[in-house]
Amino acid sequence: MKKLTLIPVAALALLGMQAQAATTTIKIPKAAVVSAFNTALQSTQVRLDNYGKRQGSSWLATQSYVLLPNGKKVVFKIPESVIKINKRRQWKHYVDDMRSQSIQASAPGSALVFDIRFESQGREIKGKCLRKGKPCKLKMNRDIELNNANLRVSAVPTALDGSISYRSPKVKFAADLSIPNKLCKTFKKLCGKIENAIYKKAGPAVESRIRKALDRADIRKAVAKRVRQLLGGQIANMLKGKLGGYVPKQWSITKVAVSGNAYVLTIKHPDVINGNSVKIKAFKVKKPKASMTCPGNIDFSATIVTTGKVKGNVWLEYVSPKAGKGATLKWQMPKAGAATSTLTQKGWKSTLNMWRSGSTRLVVTWKGTNGKTYTIKSKPVKFSRRCQLPIKNKTLQIKPKI
Repeated sequence: MKKLTLIPVAALALLGMQAQAATTTIKIPKAAVVSAFNTALQSTQVRLDNYGKRQGSSWLATQSYVLLPNGKKVVFKIPESVIKINKRRQWKHYVDDMRSQSIQASAPGSALVFDIRFESQGREIKGKCLRKGKPCKLKMNRDIELNNANLRVSAVPTALDGSISYRSPKVKFAADLSIPNKLCKTFKKLCGKIENAIYKKAGPAVESRIRKALDRADIRKAVAKRVRQLLGGQIANMLKGKLGGYVPKQWSITKVAVSGNAYVLTIKHPDVINGNSVKIKAFKVKKPKASMTCPGNIDFSATIVTTGKVKGNVWLEYVSPKAGKGATLKWQMPKAGAATSTLTQKGWKSTLNMWRSGSTRLVVTWKGTNGKTYTIKSKPVKFSRRCQLPIKNKTLQIKPKI
């Protein structure tokens, strides 16, 4: 690891680690998220309509669309339903101006569900008879009622653009068909053919078009933007509680997970320095018991850990045999990690050739993002020293020969 020397030169020298992203997890009730999605999607409208003016042997028209949350209208086609009655006659069915009347979000299990419900007024399916390519002359009610029509969109909640959105939508169309009894009695197996044509041809076509419209990137981004506007204040308050009363100016949701009746949000934000951002991992004297020339120095090894970029002051506090304080040194960590350095207690002395015990602790201070100054102290570390006379170097003298 690269050694970082701080100012002043005598200050704490730190051995940095690789930076870690500052992230915080919070739990937000599903009900709050569902409410936000209901508001974000309330402008969504679906119109199912492929019934128009007759052109030759068809009444097919392209009038279906989805009006999306960002205001864009996506027009799509629904194929006509064709049932062959015999060699000369065929019936065709069309959806006649069915409009959604509500969209309701819910969050069962791990999914996000949007139920798009349609109005049930009159006969929504128009039936037309053709004989040799021309309208049948036999007057008969061939229209079908489509009741309780519903498009259920099931999607996966996900993080998008720093907010909550959805991905991988799946769509299922369901409705109750009400076919006139006279039709079923007049033509054998006709009702089954009608149901099969609507459920297996028109239904899947509607499902495919709606899925493609809702899976557009710009739509999912528009929903994410609106959800952030609606939930931003609540999320900020939750962050404030987690980060010691401080809310970062910038934050971004990076992950959404499900936990019971709540969503667990992983939020990335700039380092927030508070009272828990610095820890003294280790503080010890390098030689617990030793003899030395007095006055002398005593070296201590200190290791601290930080959660982000932080700076402050550090000093040694003398506990015994006499209370005192060492020089105040500046220290800083450029990023999250651990650092080890040597601090020296200077000027230790005692009676010659007698052991003397003492204890010292480390004091670290730093300033938080909120402007407050925090302080932590280590436990006192005990040591013993004996003062002795310095060893005199004897010089060998050689007399020159005369």
